[in-house]
Amino acid sequence: MSFLTRRLFLTAMARMRNFGKQLPANVDEFEFRFNNRHNECLSRDTLRALVGAETLRYQELIAATALAVSHRRQMARPQH
Repeated sequence: MSFLTRRLFLTAMARMRNFGKQLPANVDEFEFRFNNRHNECLSRDTLRALVGAETLRYQELIAATALAVSHRRQMARPQH
């Protein structure tokens, strides 16, 4: 029983540690779902937006992701 309790505790702690990192993405997803909860054609509208979107090369995606991660790290640092 002790092993199970410890395992559950460690799992909960790991989730809490990652929660802050994922919070902006979770809030964005919740907002999108909430704003589109009555849209019966959500899949169609999403596909239309994807097909009509500008092409994004892999290198640009990686650069944007690295920039976002760097920005989040800077914002998380304590200010002196």
